[in-house]
This record gives sequence, structure tokens and C-alpha cells, in this order.
Amino acid sequence: MKLNNPLKKIDAKYRIFVIIGIIMVVFIMVIAIASLFTNHKMSFSKIEQKMKTAAQNYYEDHTDQLPVQDGDKVTITVDTLVEAKKIKSLNQLSNVDSCTGTVTILNNNGYYLYLPYLDCGENYQTSTILSKIIEPKNIVSSGNGLYKMGDEYIFRGEYVNNYVTFAGEPWRIIKVTADQSIRLIRVSETDEYEWDNRYNSQTGDSDGINNYLVSRVRDRVNEIYNNDKVFTDTERSYIISHDVCIGKRTANDSNETECSNVLENQPLALPRASEIMLASIDPQCTKINSMNCINYNWMSKLQQDIWTVTADSASTNYVYTIGRIARKTEANDEAATYIVLHLSGNLPYISGDGSKENPYIIK
Repeated sequence: MKLNNPLKKIDAKYRIFVIIGIIMVVFIMVIAIASLFTNHKMSFSKIEQKMKTAAQNYYEDHTDQLPVQDGDKVTITVDTLVEAKKIKSLNQLSNVDSCTGTVTILNNNGYYLYLPYLDCGENYQTSTILSKIIEPKNIVSSGNGLYKMGDEYIFRGEYVNNYVTFAGEPWRIIKVTADQSIRLIRVSETDEYEWDNRYNSQTGDSDGINNYLVSRVRDRVNEIYNNDKVFTDTERSYIISHDVCIGKRTANDSNETECSNVLENQPLALPRASEIMLASIDPQCTKINSMNCINYNWMSKLQQDIWTVTADSASTNYVYTIGRIARKTEANDEAATYIVLHLSGNLPYISGDGSKENPYIIK
């Protein structure tokens, strides 16, 4: 029996278009099938996530190897994770043959932070939030911006790109510390409370006692840290314990006086009174209560008057607030609690340039 060719039923002038269409479909199918076998390598960001997950799985089986003390850390290589069959080799995961990798695990107040680092030479290296913040192009010696002052980097001036989104809230970077952690202050508007309202035998009134160690405000700061509606366990693992300067002072004292008394290893605190002065680039801002400190100062533009951790040494019931400048305020007055914390500078950079419109993202 003679078979009919379906192409003969098509008008000759359309035959060529049908043939071309069939060829194109076949070509696309061949490319799609080939891609299944050739494009199986992962992106660098996915490899980093794979490294992090592998390390978490490894330490589920080796909990005795985790860092024990707050602030301690351990580092594991990808080669060790490969030997433990927790991950494929980097050569199998990447299109680059020369990659190496490690995962560092930090104990942050009992919460474990896993930090992958992937090094593929000129092709790719893990970018950290610290490396983005202190890029040479961001450092200035005059005007608004990031100043290198000794071993620290401090944001100074009125218009600075120090915005961060963390734990679903807006924050601003005060500085990068000498240990390369990032000091942030939360700047979302909040309810106002007393610093302390206990009975003060020196004044004969319930106008508070300006001792941070036993203050109501310290209780509130600790409640914020432990509130699951504020921080998840993952976000708590990002927070590095730091020493808090709680020394009392007068406006005429040097800023170093604030560190004459130190409360060690705290996850959260309040800003120091002197930080309003350091944020200004007005040369006449020479004291924490100088009106010139209002000028050219991002911190003087905060939405509310906020409590500091710094008390007045000339009294037993006055504490410094920051409201454009640092002012002595009775401890039983009300102001906002803008918490301060330190994050690891080795957190991976996600996105953002620090501007208000495009803040650095930490998650």
C-alpha cells in the first residue's frame, strides 16, 4: 500500500515554512536536552549555602566539637566535609577547578553562627558585609562619610550611607569596631519609658537611681533580646556579645571616662553619650552637650529623644539622653529605648549600598 506524504497536501509555497519550523523545534529540543547534562554546576551563592548546610549536618553528628564558650569559634574545611560525605567536592559543584572553602562556626551567646567562605581565586571570593562597608571608595577624610579613626571606622556627618535592614527593622551603623564587628543602633520609633523609677534615698523621691546594673532600662534591654517577636534564634546567632562602657561622667569629662567601668559580654545595650559627639563633623562640637553637635550629624536627626547607657556622675538620679545633643535627664522621665548591638563583620554580603533607599540587607 502506498503511503501518502502529508507534506504533499500542503500548498507548495507553505512547504518551506513547515520544514523550517520542524527544524527549529528539533534544534531547540537538542539544546534543552544538552543543557541538562552540561549546565549542572551550581552558582557560587548556592555552593556557599550548600557548605553551610553541610557544616550544620556535620556538627549535628559531632556536637562535642562545637565551640563551648561565648565568643569561641572553630573552622572546618570543605575537604573534611567531603570526607564525612556531607557534601560533594567543590570541583563537582563548580565550573572552576581551583576552589577551596571553609566554614567558621561562632558561639554567640549560646547560638551558633555558620559562616561559609568560598575562594575560587580570580573567579570568585565570598564577599562579607564588612568588606563592602569599608571599601576604599567609602573612606573619607572630610565631609560626610566613613572616617578611619585609629583601628575603627566611624560614620560622621549628616548624610551618610549607614542604613541597614536587620530582623525586619531599620538600623544605622555607628561604627566598625577594632575587632571588626559592626555596631548598629535600631532607629524605628518605639514606646517611651523611664530609665529607672526606684525610690532614691539621696533625693527622698521615686525619681530613679542612675546605676545601669540595677536599672529598669537594663531589664527592658534584656527583655528585648529574649523576645521571639523581635529576634529569631537565627538572628540572635548574628549578635556578638560586647563590652559595655557604663562609667558615669559629666559633660566636661573626656569620653574615655565612660569606659572607667565596663560591663562585659552583653548582647544588647544602649548608645553611649559620647557617640552623639563622634557623629558630628562640626569642629566646635567639643563637648557632648555642645549645641554645635547638632550640626552635620546624622545622630542628631533621630526621631525621638533616646536613653543612653551613660549616667551623670554629679548626681544619683540623672542620666544622659540624646535629643539632638546629650542632655542630663531625670531617670524617671520618659524617653525611647533605641538598642545597640554588634554584628559579625564576616556575615555574607547580600545586597544594598547603605543608602536609605537601598540599605544593606542582613539575613
